[in-house]
Amino acid sequence: MSQFNVFSHQGENTEATENPTLQWMRTLGKMVADVSKLQSVLSEETLECDETIRSHASNAQRLRKLSRHTASLVHFNVGGCHHSISDSTLSKHATSMLYHATKSPEAIRDSSGRILLDRDGELFGEVLNCMRGYRPQFTTHNAALLLEDLEYYGLINILEKLQNSHGGQGTLVRSRDHETHHRTCLRAAYCVGIVGETPLIQGKHGVSFRVKRGEYVGVGVVSDFCRAFNQEFHKTQHCCVYYMTGVFYSNYSHHVKEEGLDKFAAGDTLSIEIDMNSRIITFYKNESIIRIISSDHATRLRFASVMKFDSEVEIL
Repeated sequence: MSQFNVFSHQGENTEATENPTLQWMRTLGKMVADVSKLQSVLSEETLECDETIRSHASNAQRLRKLSRHTASLVHFNVGGCHHSISDSTLSKHATSMLYHATKSPEAIRDSSGRILLDRDGELFGEVLNCMRGYRPQFTTHNAALLLEDLEYYGLINILEKLQNSHGGQGTLVRSRDHETHHRTCLRAAYCVGIVGETPLIQGKHGVSFRVKRGEYVGVGVVSDFCRAFNQEFHKTQHCCVYYMTGVFYSNYSHHVKEEGLDKFAAGDTLSIEIDMNSRIITFYKNESIIRIISSDHATRLRFASVMKFDSEVEIL
């Protein structure tokens, strides 16, 4: 038993001396594994950081380019429509009113810094396209208006080029090439008579017509789109007309025909009121309301009559 005890005691001493080494080796192996994992994680994080840095650098470069591009744009607010054109394109027309407006400290601007212009906003897009070198697609409605705006903005070179290229084709017509009828009595075999030469921009306005002879008479409101004075205007954009047959046409957001309204004849008085602020047009027959319509976003309106055959109306 004593020998067994001695042997057993010696075995315990050997195990005791070996355990710290084994434990240290196991700890070292674990540390190596942890370091390896940490290196792997750090490598992945480094790759992600590098990708993020490259992405930020690319975005910063795009932002710098966009900033330079945005800074080179000139912004306009024309009749509530927002337009932009590059400063380099605008500089090619240095004699124009538009170019001088961008350089003038007295130019009126909106809350966003856009230059304010009281003109047709949709047509201004055509003007800018002309400045960019595009050839406009003329229609019978916008040709004369475009010419007038080109002259208004001082784009004389473009104006002369268009006139020369279309000379003799009869597609470009000036408003001053037409006679504006504003006599006290309007008589014609077939004509459109415009009341006054100044378009209505704001405020309330009214006019009354007395039918003296009526074979074919209509009274209404026209816009700058009405350029043909020898035909009816009820299909013309931003116009409306009340005919003696009780038919009413309007063409604002879309073309509408209404029938069954009161007819009128010789001796009747037709009145029209326009409120440009609330955009409301009211028609009266002998002081009774016949029709109330919205003029939508139409601007620069004028009173008018349309007649043919042996007809005559008097402006009261």
